[in-house]
Amino acid sequence: MMELDLATGGTRGYWEDHVPETEPGKIRAVRSLERMPRPDPGWDLKPGESRGYWKYHAPGKWFKQAKAIGKINNEKATLLFDSGAEVSIVDTTFARKVGCIIDESQRQECVGIGESVYTTLGRTTIKVTLAGSLVYFFDAWVGELSGQEAILGMDFMVPAGVRLDLADGTLCLPDEVRIQLSGRRPLYGRSHQLFQLDDNAHLDIAKTLEVPIRRHRA
Repeated sequence: MMELDLATGGTRGYWEDHVPETEPGKIRAVRSLERMPRPDPGWDLKPGESRGYWKYHAPGKWFKQAKAIGKINNEKATLLFDSGAEVSIVDTTFARKVGCIIDESQRQECVGIGESVYTTLGRTTIKVTLAGSLVYFFDAWVGELSGQEAILGMDFMVPAGVRLDLADGTLCLPDEVRIQLSGRRPLYGRSHQLFQLDDNAHLDIAKTLEVPIRRHRA
């Protein structure tokens, strides 16, 4: 099992060599929270880090949203990954259910959730598990949500090395490990086959080529 501690100022993956195209919103300085005991090694995510795909690419201007199933503090949770969100929020009821220690002295005003300005209840440290074995420790805001247990924005996705591949219907993790998004089917089925052309072919733009395929008999 691999866990990452996201450290402030660190970068991984794509973000080691690139700078985000958009200016992050202003967030008040927050003090580090007392972290929960960690029985397993992992990554402790810090602002400014980048991993995986984000070491080499900058966030685009088109925002993407998709849901996937993971775990927060070892409890199964529906996670909304939002490339248009600058901060991550975990649902208040769920956070209390899984034993999160909430620092209510810290508040954050957010826009984009509902029609009015949204104010979080506090801040806490959560343990996010993806693909069953990839574990992150991360400081997130706490607030009322519906439809999912947490919204994970770019402040999580960049240092965690996570990106959305909506064409393939997958969540791409570091080392190109992929997990299926909720409600999506794989782009390719298990019955697809690899074949090679006997001769080289050149196709002009918007042109097609018919290739006869022969089934090999066992």
